[in-house]
Amino acid sequence: MIADAASDAANDNSAAVAPATPSVEQFNESASQQIGKLVTILTDPAYTAKSNLGRSDQAAPEACGMPHLNTVTAERIAAETLANLPQLAARINADGLSAIVSKALQETGIIPITAAERGPEWMALYGCPAPGWCVMVHDGKDGAPGWHQGPEARVMAPELPDGSPADASLEIALSARVTQLNEDAEAFGIKSELWVDVNDETYQLSLPKTDRFIADLERFLPQLHALRDQLAEIGKDDQPENPALVALWHAERRARAQRIAAEERGQ
Repeated sequence: MIADAASDAANDNSAAVAPATPSVEQFNESASQQIGKLVTILTDPAYTAKSNLGRSDQAAPEACGMPHLNTVTAERIAAETLANLPQLAARINADGLSAIVSKALQETGIIPITAAERGPEWMALYGCPAPGWCVMVHDGKDGAPGWHQGPEARVMAPELPDGSPADASLEIALSARVTQLNEDAEAFGIKSELWVDVNDETYQLSLPKTDRFIADLERFLPQLHALRDQLAEIGKDDQPENPALVALWHAERRARAQRIAAEERGQ
């Protein structure tokens, strides 16, 4: 519903010619207008009655007919929306808004929807394996029937590399997900693996290889803790740089380079 509202709001401005590269001010102004239209829709009595958004002790996300997925993300967005629009807090049920946000995130692919949550027709159409853990879109972007993947587990890089742009985001250091190939299973069989992505490499692990990989990770973590303790001990002698001495160091290096260049020209 929230996606439909945003779409309707966007269509209202379809005749306007937007600049090729809108400024921050133009973007903020446009966003404010869309939020204003969305607020109008959300607070309309007919809409709140239809969507079960009106405040009620019995209201729940399921009452809106929407899957209750990734509620932490959806609830946080809903809570922040209400916190920034306090005048709406008395008119909108937070659980209902959370459900609508969750639905919108699912539609945009931010929250993966499992095959089971899409329904038996979807599973039959794309051959998704039971009990429906596949989260692939299967619309041509993520692959055809016969290739299925579950939710991703990931570890983010601890920081951005030096020289990264100001708007850069942390990269994924390590990720893994269950993958199953079951196309024409009668001829080619069914193959299930854990696909582990490290940088640009993908490792396709069988169950025994996955067990060995987990064992290696479990051995690594205590070693990492030990290195952390070693770092804390060794780091006691650390000291910050002295800007004045750093500047002097560079000045001496430049002067030395100039002397060498002058001597070479003199030859």
